Amino acid sequence: MTASHVVERRADDPTGISSSRVRQALAEGDMDLATRLLGYPFCLQSGEALAVEEFAGLYLHRYAVDDAQALPADGAYAIVLSRPDGQTLSAAGVVEGAVPLCLTAITGRAFAGSYLLEFIARLDDVGGTPTDLHDAALAVAASWTRPVYPPAGRL
Repeated sequence: MTASHVVERRADDPTGISSSRVRQALAEGDMDLATRLLGYPFCLQSGEALAVEEFAGLYLHRYAVDDAQALPADGAYAIVLSRPDGQTLSAAGVVEGAVPLCLTAITGRAFAGSYLLEFIARLDDVGGTPTDLHDAALAVAASWTRPVYPPAGRL
């Protein structure tokens, strides 16, 4: 289970919280800012994988994403996958263009079904191999704590 910590809301932020700021943070790959603005990690709901390829003992899953869905900037990300049964898996995700979203599974087997994909951090300066990317994502996910925001009340 992922640990949690309470993060204070910033009502004193002069620029405010808006969908435009969230989209801008995503476009820049700033997952920390997107999480602070949303109050939770940016998420996508996956459908079944369109294609699955094995590469160096890892599995690359390709998903279609609705054209209207905002996506993070192209790049590599640490992702937590949550299944409907509550099981969570850590993975590395790569966004290349608007679609598809490509995920490298953490296990030596393919996974099926629908997942909630939580983008927890951008992986900058990671080596170029899928194994390097996978290892970096696991390290980030292992030290990550889920932010818990207190009710904002009236602003």
